[in-house]
Amino acid sequence: MVDRGETSGARFWAERDGLVLGFDNGLWSGMPAYDADGGITLSLRRAAPSWLGWFTWPGAVLGGILTWFLAAGVSRRLDAAGASGPFAGLLTGVALLLQLPAMMLWPVPDVPGDAPFWAGYGSFGVGAAVLGLLPAGLLVAAALLPALRRAFGWARRRPRLAGTGSAVVVLGVAAALLVPPLVSSSSAALSQCRPAPGPPPAAPESEVATSRLVRVYVDPASTADQRNLITAAIRRSWAGGPGELIWDPGSDEFREVYCGGGAVPAAAVPSLPYFFPVDLGVASDYPALMQEIDGMAGIVAVQRVPES
Repeated sequence: MVDRGETSGARFWAERDGLVLGFDNGLWSGMPAYDADGGITLSLRRAAPSWLGWFTWPGAVLGGILTWFLAAGVSRRLDAAGASGPFAGLLTGVALLLQLPAMMLWPVPDVPGDAPFWAGYGSFGVGAAVLGLLPAGLLVAAALLPALRRAFGWARRRPRLAGTGSAVVVLGVAAALLVPPLVSSSSAALSQCRPAPGPPPAAPESEVATSRLVRVYVDPASTADQRNLITAAIRRSWAGGPGELIWDPGSDEFREVYCGGGAVPAAAVPSLPYFFPVDLGVASDYPALMQEIDGMAGIVAVQRVPES
């Protein structure tokens, strides 16, 4: 923001007949003339049913009891194996003292009081699953410690067999990691990519009607100001944020679009447009994006692409 700009906004919800409509407005003053000065986000969802609490709280109590018995069982196995210590207790403490507050106290974008107590856990996204499974996984690994010791003892008594098996496993992992890239690079080199000038052919409408991925192709001869204005227009649409401009012919994205992952011939590079990858919030935001960028100087094509 420029000229001592300020940010303001309002947020509220309304509920009727089991549906919750959320309103979130933001206003930015002092923005450059070509950029957005705010916008409104509307969200619609079903309200949490009243009977949900009858299942969530008993489920939470049952889960806590099972976790406690798991920790107790691991402690007994560790003691029997001569590896007693605070390991199981520390992991249980992590689950109780860190995960429970994260679930119950983390702010949730919901009507106050209507969200289930575990809704805040979803604020962490994929990390929540990792955070929840890590202590349990470590406890299970600790419970298997005596069996692992017996396995290592068996391997020490049979060094040749263990060495042969280890070598087979290492060679298999190495082959799985190295062979596919070598095969793909060799096939790409043999294909002798010759991209036609301009953007690649557009996908059929039937394949992209519900896609959220868009590429905005830009003339390599466009000026820096033109590319800045295109970036601002994409953001102004509120349909989705643009990724970084893909212009390097050696980058993975450039090679994938124009040569299916193979090397792009140097002679073809000057005739191939740069492009912005845009990830729409929802597929129906595409008209809003086009309303802002259609006909702008420097844009040579806009294409929706299959998400796969």
